[in-house]
Amino acid sequence: MPTDPPIQNLSILKGDVRPAPLEAESVWHRVVAQASASPECPAILTAEETVCYRDLVGRCDRIAAALKARGVGHRDVVGLLTDRTPDMVATVLAISRVGGVLLPLDPSFPADRLTFMVRDAGAGCILHDRSGADHPILGEGVPGVDITRLEKEGAALPPLEDKTMSADASAYILYTSGSTGQPKGVIGHHLALANFLSSMADRPGMGPDDRLLSVTTLSFDIAMLELFLPLWVGGTIVLPNAVEARDPRTLMGLMETHGVTIMQGTPATWRLLLEAGWPGQSDLKALCGGEHLSASLAETLLPKVQTLWNLYGPTETTIWSSCGQITDAENVQVGKPIANTQLYVVDEDDALCPRGEVGVLWIGGAGGTTGYWQREALTADRFRLDPFTHDVGARVYRTGDLARITDDGTLIIMGRNDSQVKIRGFRVELGEVEAAIERHPALLQSVVLYGGEDDGDATLSAYIRWRNEGEASHSAHLRHWLKDILPDYMVPQRITDVSVFPLTLNGKVDRRALATRGSMPQPSRSGEDDLPHTPLQMAIADIWQDILKINRIRITDTFFDLGGQSLQLALMVARVRDEVGCDIDPRAAIYETLEQLARPHP
Repeated sequence: MPTDPPIQNLSILKGDVRPAPLEAESVWHRVVAQASASPECPAILTAEETVCYRDLVGRCDRIAAALKARGVGHRDVVGLLTDRTPDMVATVLAISRVGGVLLPLDPSFPADRLTFMVRDAGAGCILHDRSGADHPILGEGVPGVDITRLEKEGAALPPLEDKTMSADASAYILYTSGSTGQPKGVIGHHLALANFLSSMADRPGMGPDDRLLSVTTLSFDIAMLELFLPLWVGGTIVLPNAVEARDPRTLMGLMETHGVTIMQGTPATWRLLLEAGWPGQSDLKALCGGEHLSASLAETLLPKVQTLWNLYGPTETTIWSSCGQITDAENVQVGKPIANTQLYVVDEDDALCPRGEVGVLWIGGAGGTTGYWQREALTADRFRLDPFTHDVGARVYRTGDLARITDDGTLIIMGRNDSQVKIRGFRVELGEVEAAIERHPALLQSVVLYGGEDDGDATLSAYIRWRNEGEASHSAHLRHWLKDILPDYMVPQRITDVSVFPLTLNGKVDRRALATRGSMPQPSRSGEDDLPHTPLQMAIADIWQDILKINRIRITDTFFDLGGQSLQLALMVARVRDEVGCDIDPRAAIYETLEQLARPHP
C-alpha cells in the first residue's frame, strides 16, 4: 500500500510565523508615533512642497474630525476621487481613522465604470479635490465633498480620540476585472495590511532613511505599499502627480533630486524608464511585480541597481504574498512567502503536488481577504477552508495561477489556467473586454487574445466581425469608443477585422489559428502620398518607429492605431519634446493623426 510522501517533498511553503495582534495596528498609529518622535522629518515630498510628519498628522486630524461630524464611521464606504497630492494621502489616513472603508476612484477611468463601482460598493459620499470638482460621477446621486472644505470644517472641531482597529475591520474595496463583464470588488482588512507592511519592512526591507518613489494609481493595490510602507517605518514618500508619474524624464529628475532609494514598478514601468535613457542608480532597491518579469528585463536591470526584487500576489491575498531577490537573470522566480503566509501547489484532485510538479497555486494565511463584495457565489468558489492546516476557520484563496515549487523551496509562476491575464500589472479578464466590444451596435462578435509577455511587451489583440460585411471598419473609431467604457489598459492595442472566425473540430473559436494569423507579416502599404514628407512629420515618425518597432508609418495613422500604449505615449511625448523641440498635447495624441500632430505650431 503506497504511503504519502514526506512533507518536505510536497509543494508547500510557509512564511515566517509571527504573533498576529488581536487588534490591528493601523498606519495611522505609526504616523502618529513618528510625528511624536521626529515631527520635522519629511513624510511626503513633491515638486512643490514638503510635508513633515507633524503637518501630515494635522491635515489628517482636521479631515477626520469633519468626516466624523458628517456621520462617517465604522464600515461606511467612502469614495476618493483626487489627483496624486499630499491631500490624497492625508484623506486616505483620515478615512481609516474614523473606521471608514476606502474606495479609490481613479479620475482617468471611464465615468460609467466609476459610477458602477460607487453604486456597487454603496459609497455614501465621494471626497474630491479641485481637479475632480466637475467630474460627471458627482452628479449621479452620491454627494461629493471637497477635501479643502472638509479640512476647514475640521479646524473648528475638537480632535478625535485614537482607537485601535478591530482585527476584522475593513480598510478598502478595490475593483478588479470580472469575467462576467463587470468589475468585482475585493475587500481588504487592516490586520492583513498590517501583517503585509510589517513583513515588507523586513524583506525586501525599508527604514526611516529610505525615500520611495510612488508611481502607481491608488486604484491598483500595489499603491498601498508605495503610500503606506514609508509611513510604517518613518521613511519618506516621493509623490509625483498623475502627469509626472507617466513622464519618464520627470521621474528620473525626481529620483536624482530627492535621493530616491526604493522604487516599485511593473515591468512596463521599468521598461519605460530604460527606454527613456535611465542610466540606473547604484544605491536603488528595485521592486518589480504585477506581471511577468522576463529574463531579458532582469538582465538589463541587474547591473543598474543595488538589488532587484521580484514580487507576486493577487489582490485577494493583500498585495504581495511572496518575494524573491533576483541575482541571476537566468533564475527569475518569486521567492518565498511573506510572514504568516502559506503557499500550496495542488493537483486536479486538490491534493498537494510533489515538489517540482506544476499545479494550481492556493494561498493561505494572514493576507487572505474575506472575499468579494456582494458576490457570495464567487466568494464561495474561490475561497475555501484550508485543508492543509489545523487552524480552525483558516481559509485559502484558489488563485488560478499555475505554479511549481523547486527543490530548494522557491516559487515559480508558470501562467494561468483560465482567461485572466495581466496588462501593465492590472488584472484583465479577456471575457470582460470581449463583452465591452460586443456592446457596440455594429459588431457581431469579438475574440480578444493576449500576447507578447515573453518579449516583455504584453498586449491585447481584438479580432472582430461586423454585423454587415459591407460595414467600413475603423479600428481607431472603435478604440475611441471603448475608451469611454474601459480603462485604457484594457483597450486592445491591435484591432483586426475578420469575415469568419476559424473553428476547432468541436466548434469553438480556434484561438491558436487567430494568434497565428495575427503574427503573420502585414501587407505592405502602397502609395507615397500618405507617407511622412515634412521635416516635422519625418522626425516624429522616426520616434514612433523606434518606440513601436514598426517599419512604415502613414500620416493618417495615430499612435494608438499602431499599437501604442499609454505608458509609451508618455515616452513619445517626452522624446518629441526633447529631440524635436515640439510640445505635443498627450490628450490630442490619443486621437490625432501624425499629420495633425505635425501641423506647424505658431
